[in-house]
Amino acid sequence: MGHSIAQSKNQIAQQFNSMSKDERKENLGMVTQCELLDFKMYSVRDILWFKQGNLKMTLPKGIDYPKEFVQKDEKGMQKIMRRIFPFRKN
Repeated sequence: MGHSIAQSKNQIAQQFNSMSKDERKENLGMVTQCELLDFKMYSVRDILWFKQGNLKMTLPKGIDYPKEFVQKDEKGMQKIMRRIFPFRKN
């Protein structure tokens, strides 16, 4: 997903950079599109970090963390395997 977002942003940037100054003024919406893709990339990053346990989020009352995000007391090899394969269910 990150690669797809980056490719889209690069295509827009290349197209915008190839325009004349007058064309750029008429197509300022392309700058906004790139900014929105930046925001989308940061959101994908945050979701990944959350799933890996590197980012903590406070959820509203009444909503529990999904079971695969709750880490129990892991020991030795379990902890290593979880770091290598963070999305794998036990």
